[in-house]
Amino acid sequence: MKKILSITIIASLIIALSACGTDKNREDAETALQKTSLLQTVSAEEFSNAMRDNADHLLLDVRTQEEYDTSHLIDSTLIAVQELSSRVHEIVEWKDKPVFVYCRTGNRSLTASKILRDAGFTNIYNLEGGITSWIQNGFAVESYSIGTTGEFQNSDVFNR
Repeated sequence: MKKILSITIIASLIIALSACGTDKNREDAETALQKTSLLQTVSAEEFSNAMRDNADHLLLDVRTQEEYDTSHLIDSTLIAVQELSSRVHEIVEWKDKPVFVYCRTGNRSLTASKILRDAGFTNIYNLEGGITSWIQNGFAVESYSIGTTGEFQNSDVFNR
């Protein structure tokens, strides 16, 4: 009788410990899933569609001022990736709204997207291939050129 009771107790402990491990593994998997769903790297077409579908969003250019002055997506806000950690407080009201991030080729914007994710932003879209891909896919950018008077002249390029 003692053997049966001991076996029952041991079996119960094993089942209980296994269940705890399973819950822990499930929590870890859910946390990993949440982290990956916070940040999506998408094509230019998906980026454009998602911006259209989410009218209340922030479009963030993380390139340098010089790059931005040459051309940028219409209605974008510039915060260079090198400054983002120290300036994230400027965009904190966008924490729970869609934030669309781009750079020239997609590398700096991925770094910036991770900074935003780590700062608690919950809905981040990273433009795969950056503004280069955006232009290659025929989407509009705002560009500036220096006119004959030495002043910047605004012109839209690649209107899709």
